[in-house]
Amino acid sequence: MKHFGEIFKSAGRTMRGSMCVAALAAFCLAGFAQSNPVVDTGWDSGTSTSLQAAGRILNQATFGPVINDVFHVEAIGITNYVNQQLAMPAYQIPLANPLPVTQGDCGSYECDTEYYWWNDILFGPDQLRQRVAFELSKLFVVSVDGVDPRYMPNFLNLLSRDAFGNWFTLMQDVALSPAMGTYLNMADSFAPAAGQRANENFARELMQLFSIGTVALNQDGSQRLDANGNPIPNYTGAQVQNFALAYTGWTFANADCSVPSVPNSYWFENPPGQNCPMVAFPGAHSTVQKTLLNGTVLPAGQSAQQDLTAALQNVFNHPSLPPFVCRRLIQSLVKSNPSPAYISRVAGVFINNGAGVRGDMPSVIRAILLDPEARAADAPGAADPNAGRLRDPILWWASVMRAMQPTSSATLPNVGFYSQVVDLWLGNMDEVPRNATSVFSFYSPNFTLPASGLYAPEFQNENVSTVAWAALHVQDALHNNFYLPASNVNEFTLNLGPGSLWYNFASQNGAPGLVKVLDALLMHGSMTQDMYQAIVTAVQYDDPATMAKIAVYLIVNSPQYKLMI
Repeated sequence: MKHFGEIFKSAGRTMRGSMCVAALAAFCLAGFAQSNPVVDTGWDSGTSTSLQAAGRILNQATFGPVINDVFHVEAIGITNYVNQQLAMPAYQIPLANPLPVTQGDCGSYECDTEYYWWNDILFGPDQLRQRVAFELSKLFVVSVDGVDPRYMPNFLNLLSRDAFGNWFTLMQDVALSPAMGTYLNMADSFAPAAGQRANENFARELMQLFSIGTVALNQDGSQRLDANGNPIPNYTGAQVQNFALAYTGWTFANADCSVPSVPNSYWFENPPGQNCPMVAFPGAHSTVQKTLLNGTVLPAGQSAQQDLTAALQNVFNHPSLPPFVCRRLIQSLVKSNPSPAYISRVAGVFINNGAGVRGDMPSVIRAILLDPEARAADAPGAADPNAGRLRDPILWWASVMRAMQPTSSATLPNVGFYSQVVDLWLGNMDEVPRNATSVFSFYSPNFTLPASGLYAPEFQNENVSTVAWAALHVQDALHNNFYLPASNVNEFTLNLGPGSLWYNFASQNGAPGLVKVLDALLMHGSMTQDMYQAIVTAVQYDDPATMAKIAVYLIVNSPQYKLMI
C-alpha cells in the first residue's frame, strides 16, 4: 500500500515537505465498547500530536477538518495551531448590493451574503474566528425572518471582528447594530409619555438570553440558592423597565452614518443606516433616574450614550455573566455537558485574563479549547461516550463539504447554490443560517435527553424527519453536485471523481484502503471494526467513483460521525 503522502500528491495536490512527513497516526481507540475495538487506520506519524488529537481540535475549532489542516496540526501541535488561528485577521463580508439582482440565479438580497459567508467558512483560513462568530450568532440572535437581509453583512462583520475582542465591546456593538435595533425594537424606542412604558424587548432578552440568565449563578454554573433553597432571581420586572428606559433615544443613522434631522424609520425600499451603528437622536432619550442590578442607580439627566454605556457595564460586571457565557461557548465548541470545574476554570479566565482584564475573548477561547477536559480524549485509546456534542445541521453540512475537497467556479450573480440549494435543504433540517424562528435560537442550551438527563441541545431538532432529509440531500449532493438549471453550471463540486484523492485511494487500494483513509479524515480514526467491515462489504464490488460516493454517504450519515466525541 502506498504511503498516504504519496497518494495525496498523486491526486494533484501539493503540500509543504514538513506536512508530507507527518502522516495520519495509527492508534487503537477503545470506543464505546471494548468488545468492538476501533480499526487501525495504518498511518504512522512521527510527531507528538496524534491523528485523534488533530481531528478533535479541528472539529472543535473549525467548520470541519481538511487534510492539509490535519497535517498542519500534527506538525506544529494544538497550542500553536490555536494561537495561529487567534492571530488571523477578520474576514469582512462586502456590503449589501443596494439594487435588486436581476440576472443569473440569485434573486434576492440574501444571495450575496450567503455566497460570501459560505465561501469563507468553506474555503477561508480564519476558521476559528468564523466558528466562534457563528456560535455567537446563535446566542445574539438576529433572524432574517424579522430583519431585512441588507442589515446582515454589517451584523456578521461585527460578530467576526468582536469574536476575538472584548465581551463588553461585543455587547455594545450588538446593542447599537441596526439589525438588532430592528429585531428587538430598540431602534426608535424613545422616551415614553406619561403613563406609558418603554419597549422592553432588547432590555429583557439581553439579560435573559444573551448574558446572565434569569437566576443567579455560581462561578461553576450552578444555581445560587437563598436560605430556603430556592433559586435567586437575577432581575425584577421593574429593573427590566429601567433598563428599557436606559436604552431609549436611538435611531437609524443616515447612509453616511450621520445623525438624521428627523428619526429614521425602517422602510423596505431602502432600509436606513444599513452599515452604521445606530445614533442617539436629540431629545428622544429618557433622562429620569434609573435603578439597575445590584442597587446601581443611574442619575437623572444623563445622555443616551452615558446611560447605554453604564447599563451595559452593569450587566457586563454581573457575577452570573461569566459562567452563563462560558457554559454556552463550551457547549457550542467542545461538549454539551461540561463539568462544573471546567466551567469555573474558564469563567475565572473571563473574570481575569491574568492581566486584570475582564471579558478578553482570545484568553477565554484559548482556555476553552486547551482546558484538560477539552483535551482529555486526545490520547490514543481515550474515550468518553458522554463527552462531545451533536453536530447541528449547518456544522454537519459544512464539515461534509469541506472534507470532500470542494471547488467552486461560481461568481456573482450566479451564486444561487448556497441560498437556493444548501439553505433550502437546511430548512428541511430546521436550521437555516441567520433564520431562527425566534430569539430563542434553533434549540435550547438546556434541552436534555429524557432517558439520560444529559444536556443535548442539538438533539432538540434531531428527529426522524430531519435525519431522513439529511440522508436524501447528501445523496443528491454526492451524485448531482449542486447543479442549478438557471445558471446551467455546477456552481459547487464535491471532488470524488477521477483524479480526486478518494478516487485514487479506491482504485489503488480498494475498499479497505479507501474506508481507512475516510475514517482517518472524517472520524479521526475512531471507526469501530464492525462499522469498518460493514462499509467495506457494502462497497467492495463497486467501481472507484461509486465506491467513494457510497462510502462517504454511509459515514457522514452515521451517528458515529454526527457525534463529535
